[in-house]
Amino acid sequence: MTIRTSPRTVGRESEHAQLVALFEAAERGEPALALVSGEAGIGKSRLVSDLAAAVGGRARVLVGHCVDLGRVGEAYTPFTAALRVLIADLGVDRVRELAGPGAAALSGMAPALASEAEPTGQQPYEALAHLLETASREQPVVLVLEDVHWMDRASLGVLAYLARVSLDARLLVVATYRPEDIGRTHPARDLLGELARSRATTRVELGRLDREDVRALVGELTGTAVAGPQLDAIAARSDGVPFYLEELVAVEGCDDERALPGGLRSLLLARYERLSDPARALARALSVGGLSVAHALLERVDGLDATARDAALREALDAGLLVLTDDGYAFRHALVREAILEDALPGERERLHERYAEALEERAASGARVAAAVAHHLASTGDAARAFPASIRAMQEARASSAYASAAQHAEQALAMWDAVPDAESTAGMPWLELMGRAATYLRNAGETERSIAVSRSALAACPPDSIHHVRLTRNLARALSNAARPGSIEAYRDALATVERIGGHEELRVDLLISLAGRLMLAGERADARRLALEGAAVAERLGATALVSNAMNVAGLCLAHGGDLAAGWAELEQARQLAGDDRAARLRYWVNASDLAQRAGDPDRALELARLGMAEAQAYGLERTSGTVLASNAADPLASLGRWDEVDALIDRALAASPPSVNVTYLAVVRAWSLVWRGDLAAAAATLEPHRAVLRSTAENEIQALLTVARVDMELALADGRPEVAWDAAAGVRAVPVERLALNSGNAVPLAWSFARVARLAGRRGGHAFGQEAGRLAERLIDQFAGWPTHGVWSALTRAELADDEPSWRAAAAAAEGREAPVGLLPYALTQQVRARVEAGDRAGARALVPSARAAARERGVLGVLRDLDALADEAGLQGRDGHADPVLTARELQVLELVAEGLSNGQIGQRLFISTKTVSVHVSAILRKLGAATRTEAAHRAADLPGATAP
Repeated sequence: MTIRTSPRTVGRESEHAQLVALFEAAERGEPALALVSGEAGIGKSRLVSDLAAAVGGRARVLVGHCVDLGRVGEAYTPFTAALRVLIADLGVDRVRELAGPGAAALSGMAPALASEAEPTGQQPYEALAHLLETASREQPVVLVLEDVHWMDRASLGVLAYLARVSLDARLLVVATYRPEDIGRTHPARDLLGELARSRATTRVELGRLDREDVRALVGELTGTAVAGPQLDAIAARSDGVPFYLEELVAVEGCDDERALPGGLRSLLLARYERLSDPARALARALSVGGLSVAHALLERVDGLDATARDAALREALDAGLLVLTDDGYAFRHALVREAILEDALPGERERLHERYAEALEERAASGARVAAAVAHHLASTGDAARAFPASIRAMQEARASSAYASAAQHAEQALAMWDAVPDAESTAGMPWLELMGRAATYLRNAGETERSIAVSRSALAACPPDSIHHVRLTRNLARALSNAARPGSIEAYRDALATVERIGGHEELRVDLLISLAGRLMLAGERADARRLALEGAAVAERLGATALVSNAMNVAGLCLAHGGDLAAGWAELEQARQLAGDDRAARLRYWVNASDLAQRAGDPDRALELARLGMAEAQAYGLERTSGTVLASNAADPLASLGRWDEVDALIDRALAASPPSVNVTYLAVVRAWSLVWRGDLAAAAATLEPHRAVLRSTAENEIQALLTVARVDMELALADGRPEVAWDAAAGVRAVPVERLALNSGNAVPLAWSFARVARLAGRRGGHAFGQEAGRLAERLIDQFAGWPTHGVWSALTRAELADDEPSWRAAAAAAEGREAPVGLLPYALTQQVRARVEAGDRAGARALVPSARAAARERGVLGVLRDLDALADEAGLQGRDGHADPVLTARELQVLELVAEGLSNGQIGQRLFISTKTVSVHVSAILRKLGAATRTEAAHRAADLPGATAP
């Protein structure tokens, strides 16, 4: 037979069409992610290669291969390759221009983008996302990430960010992987599982070819038809795996079924074994280097002269064992490389690893970032004395690129070799405890909080109690416990502070601990101790000339004053903190976080939103969008919810969640979303939003009085909106166990609870005067009396008094108080609805009827749909006239706009462009519309649009 490459892919027509359709959606502005999975040799690479060929004239295709470097890979490998393609296409200056200020953050992925410009602090994943956005405005981008089962941890973080973030990009990301290589402990397992479950991900699963597809593919490869026993033999022995089939038909004499290789390994090595001895030796040398090897590197490793090397390479290329790359050679398939690697003798592999390490170390001396590859090759030789310093260098290199997950892996690899290395401390340039501390810190910064806690505790068990290492390890433990919402952070901070004071010196570290402990005590409601420690920290910091630390200390001290009731003095100290912060990033972000939160609690949502947005902009510029940035996003979403700007709440939270924030930050965002959903009348969605975070909420509430109050309030509101006062009362058990005087140290969060308790009292009273209702009423009155000086007291006092009195004059006063800007938007329609009820119960049906339109207008304009439904039910039950709608589900003004555009046949991406909102936000609206209308499809919803009241958007 004459062997040739198949001009088309057989048996993959539907999968190819899927990917092309995704590209066309991306081309229209709807970013997409496809996960292409299948066993080795099944045709994943051919499928994405066909996609690239199909769209290459309309898109810029960037391909990045992951590299098998064992357990610890080199950071950002596939993205380095993809950026190399982009730079080759556009030139380094144009790519820098497209990347903008974040270009320097990409230098860890693409050293060519390094510059002398002042770094912004932007994280690499954020800078890459921005670059892809800007590049896709000129031409759609297809980013192919091959072999995710070999992806390094830092790259997994980038993939997670690209999958979750709401990008304004014409971008299709295609990631391929082998499911059989993703074991239970594989680092990619959780991410791939999450992405596969996401509705935003398209899964493309490649199965084995059936008999007819095998017949067709053999015909394409050989140009002849096969049938009968020969076809049966090929189909059986290839198992329908295209790569095995291609290898089978490539074997000389395969027209005789008895000549077919009998085993998989024999099949994979068939071409290799037909080579000459020098060509086979060269193939083994290449296999040790990886799936692909640069020619310049191969020259330093194979031990051949140029003539012999060229001859051996030509032979391997002609045999179809290797293919050419831009700078060297690659195996035709990873399976072949793996089989040839296994054929190398142990001593031969060791010598080759040694040569690769030496050659790469020469490149490292000239500035190349190859430390991870050097560490891999040296570790493979078993020479711990040389592999150890290489792992330390790889750790430092990864840390310099902000690849914390990879840095932690290299640190742990070095720790595993510590005992086998003579004078390891001198070689590492640090003692074992310091390396343990770095590993714990990198793990915490990478979001692997539980592992960070475990490493910290392991190190502390071997650490002298009165040492600086004990202080630093305990501080990291405290931070990790705090990040994980686990108990014990206050105790850990106290331990670290007591130790540093015993050993003396290290005053700046002592100040940091004083401020950190003060902050945790403030959140726990111990504001007197918190303020005392903060002021002590400020005094020491001032003596040291550490202005930024003085700022941090005054920040905490000012908050203690403000939440304790002295708002004016608290704001004055916060302003002092802002001025002292200067250009210090951490101090400035601390100010934005706490000032925006205080403004919201004090009833000034406009100021809170402005402060939070200023802080978000700085966090993004500093590259801290994932951490401080998502805290500030929560602080911005809160006032947006108070103002009834629901679309902005959803879009802001979606984008914050896409940054993969720490678990506590995710929980804060979930609480704000749940709160907004309660007011929008979607109690089921609110409960579902909170459910995955219950464990974190419980843990946080045990340690922070502010969290305890917040959780109690949102749970009480869920129960009260559903008419279950007894459940609301039980939800407040934790708050009821705290003395009111201690709640007074958290005024802004405690005062709204007076209204919640008053609602419990009214609803319980209407159901028969339960004893807990009477107790709830007394507690509501005590809370209102306790917070008479708080700026929002007037609103909450009026509502609380109205719930307890439950008469028309009280509800009229509550409605008047709820008209102020300091009142969340839901309070006015709620008070008006209760006023309607009070008039009905007082026999004033005419007055009730007259008030219904105003109450309905307030609820509809503000999007407070739960109250609107209650009002309509009340009007129906009371037989009031003047209702301007009917029983159709109520859509918000934005949902009506989206529905009209759906009826026009627009896609989510086109709707987003028309309304200037993200595609993901449109998707949220469409899902809500389908649910409210009971429609199964967009077409069905569109047919119902004309029948809805107010269907024409203003």
